[in-house]
Amino acid sequence: MGPELLHLSAAGVSLVLDCRGPGLPSVAHWGAALDDASAQLLTAVAPQPIGFSVDGTVRPSLLPEQSSGWLGTPGLAGHRDGRGWATAFEVSVMEHSAETVRLTALDRTAGLELTIDLELHPSGVLRGRAAVTSTAPGTYWLEHLTLFLPVPDRAAELLDFTGHHLRERQPQRTAFTQGLRVRENRTGRTGYDSAYLLCAGTTGFDNRSGEIWALHTAFSGGARTIAERTYHGWSALAGGELLLPGEVGLAEGETYRTPWVYAVHSATGLDGVSSRFHRYLRSRPRHPVKPRPVVVNTWEAVYFDHDLARLTVYKRQPRGWATGSSRRRSGRTGSGR
Repeated sequence: MGPELLHLSAAGVSLVLDCRGPGLPSVAHWGAALDDASAQLLTAVAPQPIGFSVDGTVRPSLLPEQSSGWLGTPGLAGHRDGRGWATAFEVSVMEHSAETVRLTALDRTAGLELTIDLELHPSGVLRGRAAVTSTAPGTYWLEHLTLFLPVPDRAAELLDFTGHHLRERQPQRTAFTQGLRVRENRTGRTGYDSAYLLCAGTTGFDNRSGEIWALHTAFSGGARTIAERTYHGWSALAGGELLLPGEVGLAEGETYRTPWVYAVHSATGLDGVSSRFHRYLRSRPRHPVKPRPVVVNTWEAVYFDHDLARLTVYKRQPRGWATGSSRRRSGRTGSGR
């Protein structure tokens, strides 16, 4: 038997997993660092046992399942020729270190094996991914596999991004209300309208203030980003690959693995989110350590006519050209008044 609580901590961030099983672990805390994680924490974060649609409270796992009484978005959706669509995984193996957790869970009835990897980097960036393997004859048709990370009630606003040509990466804010907010990318590639980063934060959070929980799905193809809040007060962010109907059919022994999902907690606004991501990226073994070449944007200069001779020609502009242009833009055409 493993520990009832697993506590990972780095750079002012704590992740505490409730591993009392036998089902999948849930996140008891993801946020500011805790000095200690004990059974008292589980009591403090336990939901009120009132108004649930089944007997007893429901605390969704990293991969929420309907078999546990969860009636929101399931973390795994699929079927084996119309059967095995509601999983009930039981943890069989759990390995952990000071920075990582790997768990393996089985559902023998559905014929599935699930693996979840979590890593808390020294920068405070948390990343996770999941893999599902078919262990039974026939084909398991996978609709989606999505990891969920809960956020507290005080996360009252959502921020993500949109855009179009010449207006890329435009921030947009909405209230974090009950129900689902889903951003889907069906173009097969990222672009200027990508959700990019989904942030949930305290009211009025900005660049340098407010508490924020942010999530990024590290995938350049079709992706889906979710923010969900239920009337029971459970709120979460989630991300994964957007699979088209019939795209993934797992024969016995075949495995599907999700892209990594990166998550950041910041107590110092959006600048804190950026700082953690910067520390993580700069710590990569192959991150550049010397100045990189300057990239010149030639799009509106030559469009697709990228000819080296043309790109390297320098034509000196006539004296006063810039000043004259400025006068024309300001509506002044002469030196008189």
